[in-house]
Amino acid sequence: MRILLLVAFGLICALASVGGYETEVEDEVQRNTAMSANMNNYIDVVMIQVGPWMNTHLVPMALPDVVEGFEHRPILITYHGELALTNGVFHTIHSVGRNGNAMMHYDRQLLRVAVGANIRQLGVSMARNVYW
Repeated sequence: MRILLLVAFGLICALASVGGYETEVEDEVQRNTAMSANMNNYIDVVMIQVGPWMNTHLVPMALPDVVEGFEHRPILITYHGELALTNGVFHTIHSVGRNGNAMMHYDRQLLRVAVGANIRQLGVSMARNVYW
């Protein structure tokens, strides 16, 4: 029995010393081709959470006052006017969603993400004045 164990051990040592597999391991993998991925499913999940987050953290938000002048001359008389939007408050966002495809592109160590967002309903109140 001991002889069988010694023969098996000698055979294993002989096979181990014959030579191993030589493999080359690259330190850095070079990627020369651009990669793209569709992110629609992930962005849909994120967009569901964006609307409620904006309602709790960004609303109400004061809007800046806007005053715009205009001028119109149909024939002989020139009409001047001014539109003033003041005391604006942004108070609700009803829904935020994805618009179009959401794509991620990786090329030459540059990552680009293209996402279109669609805000469907906004709640805004403003005082408006028109002067002629």
